[in-house]
Amino acid sequence: TDKLYITNSEWANEFGGAKKKQLGTAYKRLPFNFCALSLQPAENPYCAPDGIVYDLVNVLPFLKKYGINPSTGEKMTAGDLFKLNFHLANQNPDSKSIENSRTLYHCPITFKVFNEHTHIVAVRTSGNVFAYDAVQRLNIKTKCWNDLLTGEPFTKDDIVTIQDPTHLEPRNINSFFFIRNELAIIDDSIVNGGLKGEAGQKLNTRAMGATGDILNQILKKEAEKPKSTVEVAASSIIVVSSSMDTRPAITPSFVDKQPKAYNSAHYSRGLSSASFTSMSLTPQLSNDSALFNEEEYLFEAMRNWNGPEVAKKGKPSLEKSKRGKGYVRIVTNLGNLNVELSCCDAPKTCYNFLKLAKKGYYNGVKFHRSIPGFIIQGGDPTGTGKGGESIWGKNFEDEIKQNVKHAERGTLSMANHGKDTNSSQFFFTFKACPHLDMKHTVFGKIVGGMDTLDKMEAIKCSNERPIKSIVIEEISVFVEPFDQLKEQLAKKLQQDHERTQEEIIKKQKNEERIQNILQKDKDRKRKQLAGEIVPDETTNSKCIGKYLKRDITGNVVPEKPLVVDEALFGLALPKDLDSEKDKKKKGSGGYSDFGK
Repeated sequence: TDKLYITNSEWANEFGGAKKKQLGTAYKRLPFNFCALSLQPAENPYCAPDGIVYDLVNVLPFLKKYGINPSTGEKMTAGDLFKLNFHLANQNPDSKSIENSRTLYHCPITFKVFNEHTHIVAVRTSGNVFAYDAVQRLNIKTKCWNDLLTGEPFTKDDIVTIQDPTHLEPRNINSFFFIRNELAIIDDSIVNGGLKGEAGQKLNTRAMGATGDILNQILKKEAEKPKSTVEVAASSIIVVSSSMDTRPAITPSFVDKQPKAYNSAHYSRGLSSASFTSMSLTPQLSNDSALFNEEEYLFEAMRNWNGPEVAKKGKPSLEKSKRGKGYVRIVTNLGNLNVELSCCDAPKTCYNFLKLAKKGYYNGVKFHRSIPGFIIQGGDPTGTGKGGESIWGKNFEDEIKQNVKHAERGTLSMANHGKDTNSSQFFFTFKACPHLDMKHTVFGKIVGGMDTLDKMEAIKCSNERPIKSIVIEEISVFVEPFDQLKEQLAKKLQQDHERTQEEIIKKQKNEERIQNILQKDKDRKRKQLAGEIVPDETTNSKCIGKYLKRDITGNVVPEKPLVVDEALFGLALPKDLDSEKDKKKKGSGGYSDFGK
């Protein structure tokens, strides 16, 4: 709107008074009879102390590997689980009727069918599952602590809540510990072993009703279907190529994993989405990571150095304690100032100061502003307080941190005329200035030459300008940590280049070997069809054409005579066979030729 004021609710919800909203992950509810690991109906349901259901074939390998509760991350053993006894509501689940198309469970006492709105509990001692209202009326209110079906005694602590419609957060799939920490939920022995359903599937199709029946029929047909010769040949080629190729296994998307560059960002360049919505761009089928330039990568690496690095005995080593620190000497007409630069806290600001100092930008520049008891400011070649520029020729952003403050005398900070307007001007504080915190970038402090700073403060001023000129004669750079980072960057680039070249050469060799194998096989078949003698690599023999073989001496190996049933093909039989047949027909019995 065009109004010149904001309301109380707008201030509290949208502007300065608004608190950042913590957006959680989307809520995904786990059904009460589903395994939390496989996210499918549990075939052998077992319950954990927190009321989450697991399938026995899935939870045992997980406990053996990690020894923790998959949903909460707390320690848990197989002895903490207890078996659940769900009672079927449809007595004939194999029926093909519509109402029996899926498995339904109910409370064996009230016969109430369980759904997503039912409060469901289980008794730990017996494992029977009931509706909460039945347990509340018949056990809790009457203080009769015996199982409603078996009569086994139990305590109130043995009542485990499986599903509470008023408190569904424990059944949020995205909040499970193993999902948040990306833990493997299936052991290799299960993947390679025999925990499979009918026709080799790993789905619990018996709990899927009509859908499971359809899946079973499809899988049976696929299992009974014979493989064609093309599929057999393709599988053999895949086996040969996989045995020759030493590359890692392909990803599920069937795309080779490409190693990321050292300076790749955590976000992409957005070319895929841009080409999807624009007709003027070439379609892109993959998202490439954006790349930092050299300076941005240096700054990011310098910021990562600002962590606790402790030696073996618990004390910081001398070399590591100096990481990310730059040291310069500012030579003035009143004396020297030894300055330590915190490159890890403000890498871009320190980089700008060091580059300008090496360039000689500050040589002969005066401290144009001095306020005793407050600050002394310099770094403007024009001496007016309105000039100066950074090494990039433009202003750059602030690098403000809450733990870096103007807390002592001799603090070095950047001068600006507003947010993100840093250039070349800087100032030293004569005392602690907490009102400057979160407004100016602190990037160093004086570690030697406090007497020189005292001389600067003692000079009288007129309109915040020193009466006696205080000139920077030279700035000597002793230690610049960015040079060390550049050396590491060069080594890393060289290693990445060598590794890439090795991978390319290895890949080319594998491809050449596969091509040679295929070409040899192709040449051998062509020669066999042409009737040439081709050496057999497996038996060290030669063959003529496709069937006649020669031994090592070159003699033709005799083949077994081929017996053909000519009568079967309608061919004329030999005369001797005809006479033998006539002889068999003539016998003592039957009618004969009386004329002979």
